Amino acid sequence: MTWIPALKTFSACLALSITLALLKGCAEPPPKAARKEDRGITVIQKMRTEAVSRNVGRWAVVIGISDYKYDSRWDARKGIPDLRYADRDARMFSEFLMSPAGGAFPADRVILLTNHQATVKEVRKAIGDFLSRSLEDDLVIIFYAGHGVADPQRPDNLYLLCHDSEPGNYYGTALPMWEIDVALNRTIKSRKVLVLADACHSAGVGGVRGEKAAEKFNEYIKKLAGSKEGVTKITASRADELSQERDDLGGGHGIFTYYLLDGLRGRGDANADGFVTMKEAYDYLYDRVRSETGHSQHPWASPYVSDDVPLGITDAQVLAAVKTLAEAKPKTERPAPSAYRPQPVSDDIPRDSAVALKLARAKLSKDDRYTARDMVEAVIARSDNSKPEALALKIELCLLEGDIKAAEDTEDLLVIPYAAHPAAAEGARKVYDYYLKRSSDKQALIQDLETYIKRHRGGLLEKEAGQKLAGVKSGIKTRYEKDLDESLVLARGFIGQERFERAREELSKAREKCREALSSYGITLNTSAISDLEAQADKAEVAHRSRMFESALSKAVERFKAGDYSGGYSLLEEARKYAGESSLARVDEIAARYNAPPEVKITAPADEIDWDSPVRFTFEAKDREGDPVRIVAWDFGDGTSATEGSPEHSYGKWSGPEKERRFTVTARVTDGHSTVSAKKTIMVKKQDRVKTFTVNGVSFKMIRVPAGEFMMGSPSNESGRYDNETQHRVRITKDYWLGETEVTQGLWKVVMGSNPSSFSSCGDDCPVEQVSWNDCQEFIMRLNSMVSGGGFRLPTEAEWEYAARAGTTTAIYTGSMRILGDNNSPELDPIAWYGGNSCVSYSGGYDCSGWSGKQYSCSSCGTNPVAKKKPNSWGLYDMIGNVWEWCEDWYGDYPSGSVTDPAGASSGSGRVLRGGGWGGNAGGCRSADRGRDDPGNRYSIFGFRLARP
Repeated sequence: MTWIPALKTFSACLALSITLALLKGCAEPPPKAARKEDRGITVIQKMRTEAVSRNVGRWAVVIGISDYKYDSRWDARKGIPDLRYADRDARMFSEFLMSPAGGAFPADRVILLTNHQATVKEVRKAIGDFLSRSLEDDLVIIFYAGHGVADPQRPDNLYLLCHDSEPGNYYGTALPMWEIDVALNRTIKSRKVLVLADACHSAGVGGVRGEKAAEKFNEYIKKLAGSKEGVTKITASRADELSQERDDLGGGHGIFTYYLLDGLRGRGDANADGFVTMKEAYDYLYDRVRSETGHSQHPWASPYVSDDVPLGITDAQVLAAVKTLAEAKPKTERPAPSAYRPQPVSDDIPRDSAVALKLARAKLSKDDRYTARDMVEAVIARSDNSKPEALALKIELCLLEGDIKAAEDTEDLLVIPYAAHPAAAEGARKVYDYYLKRSSDKQALIQDLETYIKRHRGGLLEKEAGQKLAGVKSGIKTRYEKDLDESLVLARGFIGQERFERAREELSKAREKCREALSSYGITLNTSAISDLEAQADKAEVAHRSRMFESALSKAVERFKAGDYSGGYSLLEEARKYAGESSLARVDEIAARYNAPPEVKITAPADEIDWDSPVRFTFEAKDREGDPVRIVAWDFGDGTSATEGSPEHSYGKWSGPEKERRFTVTARVTDGHSTVSAKKTIMVKKQDRVKTFTVNGVSFKMIRVPAGEFMMGSPSNESGRYDNETQHRVRITKDYWLGETEVTQGLWKVVMGSNPSSFSSCGDDCPVEQVSWNDCQEFIMRLNSMVSGGGFRLPTEAEWEYAARAGTTTAIYTGSMRILGDNNSPELDPIAWYGGNSCVSYSGGYDCSGWSGKQYSCSSCGTNPVAKKKPNSWGLYDMIGNVWEWCEDWYGDYPSGSVTDPAGASSGSGRVLRGGGWGGNAGGCRSADRGRDDPGNRYSIFGFRLARP
């Protein structure tokens, strides 16, 4: 069966499937003089004869338990986990046996017990009584599918769990493995017996850990296999492996059982003689089970596996004969088997009953309880003067087997008619002592004593049991009363210290102790003191909260009057913690009376900027009351002002010698109640923001990008984002220069002498495209040789995104964006050429009539001249759209933490592309969107922008 997570104390649910073929005389190998061919013919003839013989009786007890009464729903930790296919495997096996292919077992000689039918009582009756009617030459099969378990106290004692087996009480409610041993030797007379136990032997259920329990289980199976001559045993897996289940095997089966049946139905007939023997079936399932489980499950067999007993029939003639035999009434009835009578232990039990009982005690001292029981029963049947002693000894035997009901029934037969006999007191004492000894704790002892008294009203030891019960309860009550007093003392102390929650915790523990005493031991404790202290705690807390509220409120007013708004509001929050429903209005009234001014902070992309460089100022405001805060006016410190909420401002050039100047920016804001100002000092450097370069008559501009920090990537809630945009902080430590526009076709032509662009009709002011990353490197190498100082390169991916954002944190540098369709985002239209607006009228455009969800309808799309859309605040055009721009980096995953001047992955298969393009959808035209491609690939959407230190 499949491992079940509830069995946590064992490394896995060790599912063992044991097949024991007890075939008398089969263990001997064939005579050496016999040829293989002759023996094969003889065996087949024998199998054909036995398959249709009326003289070979067929008996089977088939048990499958998937649903246990005391399962994990009864107790998640201690319950017996249900299985999935044990009952189904049992039904399928019984149906096979009753089919012609399985030998057509008569329906009245097959007992099928599944789930709630498979109680320990019914299982014992089926194995001990039903199968006792078999004869020596009959074939008997016992099939069990369910849990097996070791006794947690004595791992040598192993049990098969029945439907009503109780966790922790296996001795009295499960089927001991030794009972199968007894049945094979003393009850079942057949010399041909198969015992199949597909048992999930979970040491976890029994509380025994690890492989030791599994080894004990296998040791017992070996011992069981030796209990009768000619034994074959097969297990579904080794002791340290899982026996697995599969949903897709015939509607759900254990893998071992599925291939056992599959083999018996014909696939295991290796020599094609029309019969499947146990050896053939085992050889077949061994290979199949190992293959299906990836060699994680290995069936195992003892050295000898029978190859001459037909378990599966495929021969057409034999099948027809078996079917006819099963349907027809026999001409002469087979002699009915006589009822089972246990063989006497000895034909000469001493006639002297006293001597017989003495001999029985000697047998019992050697742990031969079965012989001892036979002798005791024989003496009881005589009904002579030794009967009381025999009944007393029978009580002892019943108790050794854990059968308390049988012991108490025997006690009645002893105590009622023989009350004055010394043996009656002896027997009663044994039962009483059994109740005392089996109790694991005080709670169990009380329950057992109460059960004993209830079952033994007027009995010899009823008074003694009552006194014992009263004494146990008295000691327990004293302990509980002591614990209760300690909790009450602690609760009083906590109330005095105004620690009311701790007081209630102690009082709650005290009540829980009282409930525990009542439910577990039937002891009632006085709870009036608990109720009194609970009322006292409530009253004291009300007074305490009132004092604390008034004190905090009074101090808050004093702080507000002194202008300490922060301290005043802190005390108001303290007052709220102690305020009742009627007092909260007083807190709100004082908060409204003493309204706090907003807290304001000016923010800018950097504290140092270049002259003649636009910079956007914003402010952050917090208002304690939640009032809306708006700007009154900005003063930039250079004689200019603004009233916008987030203005863009640039400081003009000056003619003096100073290399830098400081300006104080002031923002005045109001919350409708009061007006406050915030200030920030800005350092403006005498440094050009724009440089112009000219190559063979073609000019291009580079924009200076100041050093700084930013969050690279996108937040998880940004529309259109991908998982490769993990946000992380990046620091750029040095200023650098970046092309004002993408490299144009005109500049490419004067450097390279050709134009690779697909959209050459667009003109020299359009971005060059159809260039690979490698092509860009060749262009840069030639450009550096043509411009004094050189230094041109591609930007890193981090430099590109930092410049594209220009101090913003939104999806695009003008703010957030809506994506209304694949190619429709109104916010992109003012700043970018993308798939929604890249319409062109020149010849050679791309047919875009089939593009879905375009912002503007047209049939021809392509690149457009650079610098026709709105730049970002640092003066950079087309950072979004027109063409995808190659970056220097190899593509790789972003780091999880902060980084400084990152240069991308150290190696890879693709180079980074950023910015989206004329053919890109709206989601790809975001500041954080990432692309990549092979550095040798050229497409009409690929271009680039220059960078320089």
